[in-house]
Amino acid sequence: MYKLNLTDECSIRIMTAQGWLEANFDAVSANLTIERYEVLSSQRHQGHGKQLLRLALVEARLLEAGTISGDITSRESLQAARTVFGEQSLKIKASGQFEQDKRPYHLRFGTEATLLFQLPETA
Repeated sequence: MYKLNLTDECSIRIMTAQGWLEANFDAVSANLTIERYEVLSSQRHQGHGKQLLRLALVEARLLEAGTISGDITSRESLQAARTVFGEQSLKIKASGQFEQDKRPYHLRFGTEATLLFQLPETA
């Protein structure tokens, strides 16, 4: 169990063989902000992004965070966040759209969403 002073902030880096996640925890606001995460290109579409987000959720619980937040900029990350945190935790501005042109899958416009997940209180 972590013991933090109310003025503490800490950086978190979660690493697996398939990728990594970086986050910052602010004890005053009790918020864990996911800054970025990456899954190795050879390991994508196998559930490793969801695994990293679930590990961030475990860290948030250990830190007694009240919320988890972050910006989402890819369709894959949006789907992973939707699975781990639920649709109600997402504010989606654009979900990206692929179109066929000279390249097999050209992204016509990007994904833009915000995550704000409220952790349930524990007794």
